[in-house]
Amino acid sequence: SVERSVEPVINGQAKDGYVTEKATVSPQTIKISGAESAVNMVSVVEAAVTIENPNKDVSIKATPVAYDKDGNVVSGITFNHNQVTVNIGVNKSKRVPVNTTVQGVPAVGYTVEGIEWQPKYIDIVGDEEKLSNISSITLPVINVSGSSANVEKTYDIKDVLPEGIYIYEGAQSDVKVTVYI
Repeated sequence: SVERSVEPVINGQAKDGYVTEKATVSPQTIKISGAESAVNMVSVVEAAVTIENPNKDVSIKATPVAYDKDGNVVSGITFNHNQVTVNIGVNKSKRVPVNTTVQGVPAVGYTVEGIEWQPKYIDIVGDEEKLSNISSITLPVINVSGSSANVEKTYDIKDVLPEGIYIYEGAQSDVKVTVYI
């Protein structure tokens, strides 16, 4: 017998306007027993569940299945748990604009011609009540006092988000700002 971690497989998606977090499995590991040849064939143990538009956290019972390296089901083995629980966090998401401002006066003979930043919008995730109070994300003020050349700044959006709010997993977190002088 050997112990292996159980990988969650999620089919389906959260309700529109919501996103799922990385799923967890309980228990995280499972004991596989059987003939040595069968046990050695096990490459991965998965617990597959289907979700249908949830708008809150869900926990679903699933039967673990062992697969070999080619994706075929390994038979002739047993698990110490016939069922595991897949826990899926579901949070509200919202797309908000990113804003930036400048302060100060450039060097004599120079003016601020414009400001560019990317991305203009970000997808944020978190508690529905907290999200309802956020209409935009404002970056720190950029001081251009005495500048005679373009001013470039890069901000990690995670540093300016309110507590309990974060960017959607995999989304770009850096915002590059250029103030044209």
